[in-house]
Amino acid sequence: MKWFLLALHFIIVHAPNGDEIGLNASEISSLREPRDAEGHWHKDVNCVIVMTNGRFISTAETCKRIAEMVKEAEK
Repeated sequence: MKWFLLALHFIIVHAPNGDEIGLNASEISSLREPRDAEGHWHKDVNCVIVMTNGRFISTAETCKRIAEMVKEAEK
């Protein structure tokens, strides 16, 4: 029997409405500060996370804070 060690590095971020979102840090592709595209993003969005599957996650946390959380999770 073979055993595999699977390491998941989850972080908890918050949607603009305060809901908690659990994300696997290794599936984050990039972090982007929202640009005002004629009201495309809610005023409380401080960072947009682009996931490896192409999904966008808007968060209340700043991109700097999320980057710190990812580094902490990967230790």
